Amino acid sequence: MTRDSMSDQELDRLLALASKPAPPRGAEDRLMAKINPENVVAFRLKQKKAQSAISWIAALPLAASLAFGIWLGAAGIGTDILPESLGGDAVAAADVDVFTGIEEAETLAEDNQT
Repeated sequence: MTRDSMSDQELDRLLALASKPAPPRGAEDRLMAKINPENVVAFRLKQKKAQSAISWIAALPLAASLAFGIWLGAAGIGTDILPESLGGDAVAAADVDVFTGIEEAETLAEDNQT
């Protein structure tokens, strides 16, 4: 058995012709009558705990250490005690001599000109 494959446009046209069926009259009342009230579980809303001041007090030293670390990094203080792999003095010295390749390209271009 082979089926002809439909394109997306053909499927969209076919689905657009379909109608939304209306529920039969009295369906909701019949459904509610069949529900046994003993089997219905009412979920209570979860009570939101009041946030205590202890969490804010604990967060203050963390925020202060973060701000101090950002200030140390921006000021460049203490880079001499860091290893090179973590951004010690070798990285700061390398920033001065940035190799872009522009000078080499200019030299090559000058060599080919007459």
